[in-house]
Amino acid sequence: MIPFSELGAARETYERITGAPPPEEYLPSGEQLSALKALLLSGRVPFVDFGVWSVLGPRVAKFRKTEATIFSGGAFVTKTIDGPSSFEDWEASWGLFSVAMVSLKAASPGTLNSYLAGMRTLLRLFPSRWGQIMAADLVVRSERWARIREEFERSAPPLFDSAAPWDAVIGASAYGRDGPNSNWWQTSFILPTTLNVTVPSTVGVPSAGAGTKRRADNSAAARMTDHLAGDGSWSHLDACKNWNLRSGRCKGNEPCPHSRLHMCHLCGGNHRAIDYHGSQAAFGSEAPKGKGKGGKKGKGKKGKSDKGKKGQDTQAAAST
Repeated sequence: MIPFSELGAARETYERITGAPPPEEYLPSGEQLSALKALLLSGRVPFVDFGVWSVLGPRVAKFRKTEATIFSGGAFVTKTIDGPSSFEDWEASWGLFSVAMVSLKAASPGTLNSYLAGMRTLLRLFPSRWGQIMAADLVVRSERWARIREEFERSAPPLFDSAAPWDAVIGASAYGRDGPNSNWWQTSFILPTTLNVTVPSTVGVPSAGAGTKRRADNSAAARMTDHLAGDGSWSHLDACKNWNLRSGRCKGNEPCPHSRLHMCHLCGGNHRAIDYHGSQAAFGSEAPKGKGKGGKKGKGKKGKSDKGKKGQDTQAAAST
């Protein structure tokens, strides 16, 4: 245990840095501060198990379980995980951890808030996927922090301090932040969760227009719900067609009336496919039917090709 005098100094450190004492529900116990300080002094990752790291501590540990469908070994599996069963419970544990890290001068409030903001963004994008989000956070804190620390020790970024490394590491691991973990979020969480299919973890995402193939069923409905995954299979994608095409009832940024995802169906990014990848990549959209140069059917040579060259070209582009 940390001596009581040191516990008091740690609490004063938090108040000096933030300008106010922590909320009562986020006040870490002496045991929690002592355990976290021991982790930091050992040089290991400051990972705390949110299954037991809570205001009530071990008393409620056996109740903090949730069933999650997670992406593991290239496939989705359902497991019961020890941990918060809701984002609100997770946020309470993170608040407790944040106060402890600031009190021990191991991380800054801004860095810890950026990680929390990334989790909120993920919950906004995938409101029904809390189990997957919590499982991804578990991997980041227990495994990815160590990998990022190794990378920073080999090639230190600006403002990285090897004597107090975790502020930079936690900041780089947050969802939405550029850095060594941004690609991990896309390939290990965003794409598998969006596609909801089995995709080998080593397979990259094909660029727009690359690796596409013509289907026997080339209808607009079939092409709307299909996407060529990295393993060459056609996979359903729960993204909003109108939003990606900037058309219909989802031209703006209002909530989707069909409860579909307003995110790019090709890469999972926060942009429309038609803007970022080109019109031919967005759901194989139907091109407008062209009319002949004469504009009407059945009048002379011009009327025989009533769709016109322009219409044929756009139809051919859409079919590919």
